[in-house]
Amino acid sequence: MPRKTLCDELAGDWEAFLAEREHKVGCPKGVGCVLQSRGPGGMSFRWLLFIAKGKSKTLNKAELEDVQRHLKRARRLNQKAYVVVGFQKPVRKVIVMPADRVLKRKRILPRKGGIPWGD
Repeated sequence: MPRKTLCDELAGDWEAFLAEREHKVGCPKGVGCVLQSRGPGGMSFRWLLFIAKGKSKTLNKAELEDVQRHLKRARRLNQKAYVVVGFQKPVRKVIVMPADRVLKRKRILPRKGGIPWGD
């Protein structure tokens, strides 16, 4: 049985989180750690999932290009694109930000807000 990565684990947990909120969730073919959903109001969303291994998440060049590509794709498909970052330190939480804001910041800190993400 293949070992699940932290991103796969976050994807499963985030899919369940969205399903609890009556979203219809799917995965784009051939794309890892990205989910698509349609909310109960009919809005479409694209969720880009990342894991922070430390106390902050700095996106490298490849990750920034990936976010930019998915943001363009989301706009073509009339979706709202969000970046979801799972933090383990200092406390387990998830930070959700619009993808266009992430491109401007490049570094995500878990200081304010977020969703507690404990067991």
